[in-house]
Amino acid sequence: MSLDHTIVLELADPSPGWVFDPRAAATEIARLVRMGHPVIAVVGAGAAARSRDRAEAERRGSLIDEHEFAQTLLASSRQAGASVASSLDSAGIPAGVINADKAGPFARGGALDAEPRWLSATAFAKALEAWRVVVVIGGEARSEDRRVVDLGDGGPSLSALFIASRLELPVRLIRGRASIPDATQAGARLLNLPLDEAPERGAGIASREALLFARRYGRSFEVGAAGSDRVAHVGAGPVLFETDVTVEHRPLRIAMLGFGPVGAAVYGKLSEAPGRYEIVGVAPAESGPEGAYPADLYVTDDQHLLDLEPDVLIDMTAGRGASGVVDRALRRGVNVVTGSGSALPSLMDDETLSRRCRSA
Repeated sequence: MSLDHTIVLELADPSPGWVFDPRAAATEIARLVRMGHPVIAVVGAGAAARSRDRAEAERRGSLIDEHEFAQTLLASSRQAGASVASSLDSAGIPAGVINADKAGPFARGGALDAEPRWLSATAFAKALEAWRVVVVIGGEARSEDRRVVDLGDGGPSLSALFIASRLELPVRLIRGRASIPDATQAGARLLNLPLDEAPERGAGIASREALLFARRYGRSFEVGAAGSDRVAHVGAGPVLFETDVTVEHRPLRIAMLGFGPVGAAVYGKLSEAPGRYEIVGVAPAESGPEGAYPADLYVTDDQHLLDLEPDVLIDMTAGRGASGVVDRALRRGVNVVTGSGSALPSLMDDETLSRRCRSA
């Protein structure tokens, strides 16, 4: 049973204000699946949700034992995992939440701060034969007698690093930026952090327990951002700050949706500044002027247009069926320019997208 090309992806940002978005998580997972990677997705509900779960567990107090307390602590993360699997299934990507009773991780220690020790590689391999994406509830484990235990605050990052280490797979933590905030220097961000220094300088990306685990076992990992293949590294090599790297300026990648007379005029203007703009694809909603753009830019559907990884999507369809692609573009972090408000109202029910639309 092969785990070739599989990647462990952790989607549980420890930042205090971070809120788990199952659709955004599913979009990032699906992006990697389209690139040919089976994914083990470790998800967690975020600090605020965990605080609510802790309050509920404490409210129940003497009515529950420590294992039931741990189970209550994991309630929101379990819900997050089920939502991600459902979103992926709805998108046609086979996904499911792995059975921790059979797969692990299995742990020793207290029920609320357990230490993962082993897992069933066979169970993970069989799950990946059935599903393209295996969802793991971050921070959840089983004791030696198969009772629910919790790996402590910051458990998802420890889960991800442990699973990647035992299965010998690459691992990426998804955060707001593809860089590492330096805990020892306010405002500084790193593109490379040696494992030896990770517990002291990497507190903003993972729990201290996870970073100590990574250092102890030599487990390197990546820190990335949704919608991008750019990553920072924790592993070998020297400390490297963002400011140490010369940024290569490149043209802004533009995708065009709709191509009538207005589109032809916009294309012409953008083409006059090839050093600033690069047209990567055109999905015409109607026939434009003949020869107005090169044939190799033509794409047949808007999904292919987004797969070209544009920086900006220009919508010139006057809102005719554009809300779907605008929604997907925003979720992937693509900037959108549209002249039609009719592409936006359906997005306003989503709090995250609503904020993005208002700030544009």
